[in-house]
Formats: sequence, C-alpha cells, structure tokens
Amino acid sequence: MLRLKIALLHIATLLAACGGGGGGSGSDNNADLSTSFSFLEGGFPAVQTPSNNQALSSCRTILDIASDSTLTGRVEYERVPITGSGLDYTNIAQLPMRGVVVEAVDASDGQCSQDVVATTLSDGDGQYGLNVPENQPVCIQVRAQLYREDSEGAASWDIQLTDNTNANAPYYLLDSSMVATPADQPIRNLLAGAGVQSGSKNYTQARAAAPFAILDTLCEAVDTVIKVDANIALPLLSVRWSTLNNTAPIEDEESIKQGDISGSFYRLQKIFLGAEVVNTTHEIFFLGDEDSNTDEYDPHVIAHEFGHYITGSFSRSDALGGEHSIDDRLDARLAFEEGWADAFSGIALTNATSFVQDPKTYRNSYGFNQRKTSSFALDELNHTIAGWYSESSVASIIYNLFDADNDGVDAIELGFDPIFQVLSSNAYRRSESLTTLFTFIHQLKQQRSEDVAINALTTSQHTEDVVDDFGSNEDIGNNDIAGDKDVDVIYKQLQLNASAEVCSNNQFGNGNKLGVSQFLKLDADLNKSYQFQISSTDNGRAVVVVYKRGVEIIRHQAVSNGASLNFSHNLQGQYIVTLAHFSYLEDEDSSSGRRCFDVLVN
Repeated sequence: MLRLKIALLHIATLLAACGGGGGGSGSDNNADLSTSFSFLEGGFPAVQTPSNNQALSSCRTILDIASDSTLTGRVEYERVPITGSGLDYTNIAQLPMRGVVVEAVDASDGQCSQDVVATTLSDGDGQYGLNVPENQPVCIQVRAQLYREDSEGAASWDIQLTDNTNANAPYYLLDSSMVATPADQPIRNLLAGAGVQSGSKNYTQARAAAPFAILDTLCEAVDTVIKVDANIALPLLSVRWSTLNNTAPIEDEESIKQGDISGSFYRLQKIFLGAEVVNTTHEIFFLGDEDSNTDEYDPHVIAHEFGHYITGSFSRSDALGGEHSIDDRLDARLAFEEGWADAFSGIALTNATSFVQDPKTYRNSYGFNQRKTSSFALDELNHTIAGWYSESSVASIIYNLFDADNDGVDAIELGFDPIFQVLSSNAYRRSESLTTLFTFIHQLKQQRSEDVAINALTTSQHTEDVVDDFGSNEDIGNNDIAGDKDVDVIYKQLQLNASAEVCSNNQFGNGNKLGVSQFLKLDADLNKSYQFQISSTDNGRAVVVVYKRGVEIIRHQAVSNGASLNFSHNLQGQYIVTLAHFSYLEDEDSSSGRRCFDVLVN
C-alpha cells in the first residue's frame, strides 16, 4: 500500500489559458497553483454500468429503446444560438441531450433519494429507456456527464460538468416534482431551461441548460476523435463552469474557487511523489459571468479547449502561457498550439448543423446581454500578420489541410485522420525540436505524399517549404519581421567551447511573444558534465531552460540584473536551450528593448 506524504508531493502544471473565452494557450511546467489538492475534490459518484453502454458507440448514435424498458422519455435542453451580433434570446431551440447519464433513483414519502435503481445513457436523439420494477416509486435525474465505459477495447470517455465555485460539485437535472411508479407514469420527459423568459433578452431564471449545452458541444468533439480511433480511451475530463466564473486574473487556487479564472483554459496537472507520477488531472474551465463573458453557448470556444485536451492527453505541447490575440507575433510554440486548437474547433463542429451556422467561422460572444461577438474565418488565406509565429496562419494551414472547400492555393483535403495521426505519433511526441508548425508539417510530410499542396499552404502563410522539425529552411527575409533584430533564425546552434551572443528582445511584446525566448540547439555528443556560463552584456537577467524532447531537464535564472549565471549538468544527446531576459519573460518591464548575453558551454 502506497502511503503518500504530502510534504514530498509536488504538482507540475500545464496551462492552456485562453483569456476572454478563447484565444490563448501555454504551459508552465513548474507552476504550483495549489497549496492543497482541492482540484481532486468533487465530481460525480461512480456510474453504475449503463444498460446500453456497449450499444452507444458514440453520443450521436440513435438506438431503439430496449423492449423491456418500463420507463422511457426524452431529455432536452434549451440552446441560445450565437450569431454575428451575440447570443439571440429570441430564437432559443430545444435540442436533445446526447450521450448523458440518465438514472432512476429510489423515492419514498414523496421525496427523491440518492439511491440509484437503474442507469442508462440517452441516445443521439435524447431518448432513454430504463428497466425499473413496475410498482417502485422513482425519480428521474440526468447527470451533466458524457460517459461510456471501456467495452472490449472500444472507445471510452468520462466528461463531467462541475462547479469550481462550489467545491467542484456536479450538476444534475432532477425531476423532483414527479415521484411515481413506472406503472403510474411510464413516460418522463425532462427539459433543462436556459433561464430566459419569453420576450426577454437576458437571464431571469436559473441557467440549468448551460452545463448540457457545453456537453453537447463536447459530444461533437468526442465524436470527431473516435471516428479516427474507434478504440481510444479518453482520460477523465473535469469541466468546471459556474455563473461566477469571470475574467479577473488568477492569483492562486483560492481565486479559482471564487470564479476568478481570467478566461477559458485547459489545465493538466501531474502530482509527483519524487519522480513518480501518482495522479494526473485534466480540467477545462469556462466563463459564465453574465453581461461580461459567457462560454456555454460558444461552441468554438468549447471545442477549442478540447483541442488542448487532445494535445495534453495524446500529443505534446511545449507552449508558454499568457495573454495574446490572433494578431500577435507569438513565440512559435504558442502560435502552433493555439492555431491547432482554433482549427480543431472548426473541424469538430463540421457536423454540428443543429447549432452552428458556419463551422469555419470562429465566434465568441461577450458583453452586456451577451450582445457582442468577436469572430474570424478559420480558412482565411490572407492575414495581416502571417508566418510560423502567427496563430491565425497556423489555424489557416491546419484547417485548410482538413477541409473539402478547396479554393485559391488550397488544393488539398486530408480530413482529420492524418492530422490526428501526426499529433499522436511517436515521431512528433519525441521530436528533438520544440513543438512548432515546423515539427507538425515536417512529420506530416513524412506520412504523406502531397508535398506540393502542403508547400502551397505554408508558402501562402509566408513560411518556406518545411524540410525538418527545426525550420532550418526558413528565410526571414520573406516575412513581415524582415529587418527586425533577433529573429533571423528559428534555432541558433551553440558551438561547444565557443562564446555566442544571444539577445532576448521584446519588440513584439513580453512573455510569450516572438523573440523574448531565444531557441538554441546544443549537441552534447559526450556523456559528461557540461559547464554553462551566461554573462550579461547590458544588465540583463538570464532565465535558461534546457529541454530534452520537450521535457524540462534544467531551469536556472540569475539572481539579479547583470549577474552571471553558472551551472553544470551531465548531458548526452541533442538538447534545446531557451534563453530569455527575466523581466521580459515575466512581463515586468513595459519598455521595449533587448538584453544580450554571452553564452559559453564547455
């Protein structure tokens, strides 16, 4: 029996933070947002095996209700459509809750209990059937939970909607007004209301439909993945939503409990006991603050975060966290991770015809009465900011690789399968490079033969024909950053025993922007201890991180501005080193400039 001593535990966190409801991502592999393990609390009780578990191969599957069902019905929710002018409360639709857990719970003295009598899953039309003794009084409750057990190696998933402002309590829809036997009341239909009275333009009642609207979008995302891998086992995903979730900055774990989440984001946390991972959690947080920013009826925002969950579960992301927009010039790691998630949102919503007008148009509602919308076209080929450092360029390349609507330089239609196969491949996940557009495109070319069509798409986004994971063929002179300092190469080769000047530059912004972190390649051919000496030439404060295939091996920072940094470590093989000025990386210096360092490794 493993007894955990809390003092020995530490948490490694990866954040994909999309401030304001979609549009940011990153990782902070050393972040510790928690002094407790409260994120492990809450959630639903274990599910009794649903009677139709094996038959429901997708949340979209339509089934014939079992002939022995004594209780049947349909579960639905109200969806507020998103338009170019925000949420439209005058055209609310009733849609089926697909693939959710439906339970009959015992009742006595006119009260519903917590004792589950029978369990099933709603099908793709919201229909369900339960086999309950004819004369047993029961209530019907619906969990805000997409679920399927692993059945003989088939696909499985468990996605739970919980309230981070209420100790991660799960959301239920319970018909407590109808306590009856199947003999007396054999049909039970339930509807989760949006909380909008007829003629109103805002919420006036409880927003019961919100958790189920989120799940219905995630149903599309899950279905997209299982179509390319029918045996995939999706890890437990805890989705945190609350009407209190707002755009105030995250200060610590306690602020998250209050609803201060900054924006929608995905979080992967690994709990270590020494070097051993003893628990892993996947969470997605969504906004719910009325008259500011809500996410529950923003399908692209929801599917975007699921895209981060895919890389966190089956692929690899080396991206940094922090705020950004689609018009920023970004650190290449972040540009790829965000562009991928943007593209996936459109890919996942291709068949969501019941609630998405145009899957290739990314929309996010916000503002008073949720009457504003920000949007951009995922398949757009002409961007003001174009290149491997542009989230919008990456989204355009990946979405156009996928889609069947070929025009202009887009002459390729791969579908989702090849894209997912690259991201989940060993070659991609174990690449010696950091994960950028170059890594993805090069690995795609290794699996495909459509080089000409792929090159046409990358060229349209001011990116040269990709020949390796490192972008060594890139010509900065063809980009809108031509002539800017410290962006002339993607990776700079460090020569052993030779000093090199490396400059951190915040001309495009701090933190996760292009040029703040410089990428360096280090070939440590001999198995030995290597000495690193980093000295500032203009009062900089070096932050140095050494990676091996995306895994952080070493992290050091100088004690103050102008201080030298010296350390040694035993290495062998190829490594990537990032170097940045602390104040630029941590966004503590608003003035634009560059800080240079002499780097010597021997």
